Amino acid sequence: MKIRMIETRSGSQDGINVNTYEAGKSYDLTERLAGVFIDNGWAVEDKAMDNAPETKAEAPKESSRPRKKTPTRRRRTAKK
Repeated sequence: MKIRMIETRSGSQDGINVNTYEAGKSYDLTERLAGVFIDNGWAVEDKAMDNAPETKAEAPKESSRPRKKTPTRRRRTAKK
């Protein structure tokens, strides 16, 4: 569900990772979390986002420099 936050609040969509949802920004959240925010008056359903074009993040560009090789560590063996 697409919502626009009225107040800044924290919440978790998966029950593990907690994110901060900032006032004035729009988010596409699970029905459950969006419902909590809307029921408490912290957010409103954002109908304007239904017609908005989807934006995709670009993958980070690789550096033209060669990567440094890191030395491997030797394992210590138990002394007998």
